[in-house]
Amino acid sequence: MRDVKAWCLQHTPKSHVDPPLQKIRDVLAGLNANQGTLPLTDLRREVRKLGKLQRILAEPFNVSDEGAVRRWRSRLAHRERTETERMQRPATQPSGVRKKPPAPSTQEAGLPLETIDKLAAAARQVLIDQARSGGRLLTWGELRHRMGGALPHLVADDQGELLVSVDQETPADEPLLSTLIASGDTSLHWLYRHVRFSLGRGRILDEELESHWAAEVLRLRQVWRYR
Repeated sequence: MRDVKAWCLQHTPKSHVDPPLQKIRDVLAGLNANQGTLPLTDLRREVRKLGKLQRILAEPFNVSDEGAVRRWRSRLAHRERTETERMQRPATQPSGVRKKPPAPSTQEAGLPLETIDKLAAAARQVLIDQARSGGRLLTWGELRHRMGGALPHLVADDQGELLVSVDQETPADEPLLSTLIASGDTSLHWLYRHVRFSLGRGRILDEELESHWAAEVLRLRQVWRYR
C-alpha cells in the first residue's frame, strides 16, 4: 500500500492555478514585503490592481486569499482616513501668538480609491468616444464638461490616479487613451509621463517626449477609427 500511495502521488496532476489568482498572490506578497513603507499613491495602485484581477477570476476566492485582500483594502481605507484628518487638522501655534486666518487652500484631501475608479470608468468611455470620432484633444475642463459635471476638481495626485485607472486595461501595444488629455494650449500634458511610468511603459527621453506624444495621438486616431 505504501508503494501504491507513492505511485499515486507521483502521477497525480498538479493543480492548475488560475493566472489572475497567481497575480493576486504575487501582489499580496509584494504588499506584505513592503508593508508600512509604501507611499499612499503606490498602495492605492496595488489595491486597485487586486480589485481588477479579482473581477476576472475564473473561480471564487478561497477564504485565505479573500481575507488577505480584504485586510489590504481596510489598511488603505485607514491610510486615506488618516491622511484626510491630517489635511483637515489646523496647525498648532504657541500660546500667546495671535492666530492668523488660514490661507485659502488649493490642495484638498485625495479621493477614495473606489471613487477614482468609478470616475475613471466614465472618463474612459468619454475618451473612447472621442477617439472614435476623430480623436480631438481634450483639456481637463472639457473632459469635466463631457462628463456632465460628474468629474470634480481633482488634486494633481488624483488626476494622475484617474488617468492610470483609465488606461489600466489598455493593451500594451496600443496608445494610451489618456494621450488625448492635453494642457490648456493643446500641448503635451505633464501627467503623460507619470501615466506611462505607472503602467510600465518604456521610458522616453525628455527631448523626444513631445514628438513621441504627438505620434501617439495620431496612432490612437488610426487604431480607433474603425472600431
